[in-house]
Amino acid sequence: DVYQWVHAHVLDSSAGLAVETGADDAAQIVDRLAELAERCGLRELVVRAHVHRGRLGVPGSLESARLLAAEIDNPMLDALVGPAVPA
Repeated sequence: DVYQWVHAHVLDSSAGLAVETGADDAAQIVDRLAELAERCGLRELVVRAHVHRGRLGVPGSLESARLLAAEIDNPMLDALVGPAVPA
């Protein structure tokens, strides 16, 4: 549904602002974004939720974002997640 896509983008913007400003509810907003994006199959927004979690210090989140982004043809996501760390 189109409104879910719009809702997820609003949550993404809210999550970014909350993480950047250190808002007390930042993790809760990111969790709402992740849940909605996963439920609706919005893969790019799932990646963005992982990036937000990484910025909050959740271990493994950026690595998950990189793995998921590698499956999506979007140069903006590549720039967002950064280069993969060699094993």
